[in-house]
Amino acid sequence: DGQLNEFIKTSAKISFGNSGGIAVTEEGCLAGLPTQIFIGSAESLGQILSYSFLKSFFKAIPRLPTL
Repeated sequence: DGQLNEFIKTSAKISFGNSGGIAVTEEGCLAGLPTQIFIGSAESLGQILSYSFLKSFFKAIPRLPTL
């Protein structure tokens, strides 16, 4: 829909301590950064910070002057 989606929901297991790696699609493309999990009564739901959000976020950070 043209909206920038911050998170991608996944049923892939994301355990405490292994977030912060990278998540790739079956085709080998970067999907994003695994960041958090929600554990419910029946299953856990992982969330990946989307690549498009990360790209926009880092573009918005002002660059430091070079020495």
